[in-house]
Amino acid sequence: MLIWEKIAPRTKSMFRTLPAQLLVCALALCAAAPLLADEATAGDEATAADQATAPDGAGGDQAAAAQSLPRWRVGLSVGALTHESLETMLWNAQPPSLHSSYLAQLDGVYTWHRFQTLPLDLEVQGGVAHRFGQDHQNEVDLISVVRWKMFPWNDEVYTNFRFGFLGGSYVSSISTWERQDSGTNEGSKFLQLLIAEFTFAPNKNSGYEGFVGLHHRSGIFGLINGVSGGSNYLMVGIRFRAD
Repeated sequence: MLIWEKIAPRTKSMFRTLPAQLLVCALALCAAAPLLADEATAGDEATAADQATAPDGAGGDQAAAAQSLPRWRVGLSVGALTHESLETMLWNAQPPSLHSSYLAQLDGVYTWHRFQTLPLDLEVQGGVAHRFGQDHQNEVDLISVVRWKMFPWNDEVYTNFRFGFLGGSYVSSISTWERQDSGTNEGSKFLQLLIAEFTFAPNKNSGYEGFVGLHHRSGIFGLINGVSGGSNYLMVGIRFRAD
């Protein structure tokens, strides 16, 4: 009982944070993945049977509906720098403070694979950005992204979660904050890129989606040019289908 009394407040505090809640949701979704795959397989078999017995043209309509999902998207976003580290933002329940360094970005997203048995897409995203306010740099990014598409409220607001950590980011010069936070007092023009986004749209075939997310550059704990820090921008934007 004494041990539980000590750890219970910490446990409750941890599960109040958004990252912990997302982790629980992710674990639940992973646990449900085999069931989803079975249901999707059964659904595919039923669809094939329906197409075999349906009047001419019915199967073509279903195929056309599947092809109507966007393959290309183009987005515009703007964000503000926060000095909190990634770890602090993940586990701190308080909203991060923002500073007068801003990022405006134009990105293009291509969906190169859609899983048939899971609500999951694999995407490639490239972008160009400009920092303004206290900083004045240009930035070029390229990253692979996973898009999770199943949430229980999607009939009301179609919501996706996008996450990418296999990416690179190159800036024209090193900002004061990145130099200060680098651990080397020098920084690096090239760093690893991580993004995390929630997107919102009226439905899955919508011509646009709004999004909020995180744009994170870092040296992966010193792996890139000895850089242990980086920069975090909190972003908001809109993305349109381009096909």
